[in-house]
Amino acid sequence: GEADRLEPIQALGLFYEFADLTPVGPNGDRIVRLLSGRLVHVDLLEQAAQLLEHQVTERLQGVSRAQVAADLAAIYLMDQKYDQALVTLSQSRQPNMPAALLAERRILEAQALIGLGRLEGAVELVERDRSEDAQRIRAEAAWRARDWERAAAELRTLSSMRNRAQPLDAHGRQVVLRTAVALTLAGDNDGVRALYRDHAGD
Repeated sequence: GEADRLEPIQALGLFYEFADLTPVGPNGDRIVRLLSGRLVHVDLLEQAAQLLEHQVTERLQGVSRAQVAADLAAIYLMDQKYDQALVTLSQSRQPNMPAALLAERRILEAQALIGLGRLEGAVELVERDRSEDAQRIRAEAAWRARDWERAAAELRTLSSMRNRAQPLDAHGRQVVLRTAVALTLAGDNDGVRALYRDHAGD
């Protein structure tokens, strides 16, 4: 726990200085993942990616490699390195991955395809996925395609998936605002009025 008190840059320097002493096995891998997470938190994405790249290419095998590769792909997405995210996911596929990990990697791949403008491919990838993350992919693809009628429908579906007992958070408000814009651009004035009635108290 002492390392948690260090600044991320200090922790990174200490790690590089004594990298050869990192224990082999789960404990060493956990150290690297925790340090990578701290670097992401302070927006040092390139340094965080370098740590996980070493794990994926040199240290890990099997499902553990697939999981850390998903973490690495997520960092690449934050850094808008969509091609690298796709390569990382492609090169780390494993047989018999848990369903939750498969779903996580599929969402990451779809997000990378969205970033590259391959909208239809992204939607096809999550076609059977009914999760909220997959719905975000469908809404984003429609928005970027400027298909305002479909974007409004996908955004309304996304909005309906939230817990109505909870107040709108920042993400929820953005979804409602985007829905209003899409409805307006689609010329659906009745839809705009209905949206206002639904959210007038939010």
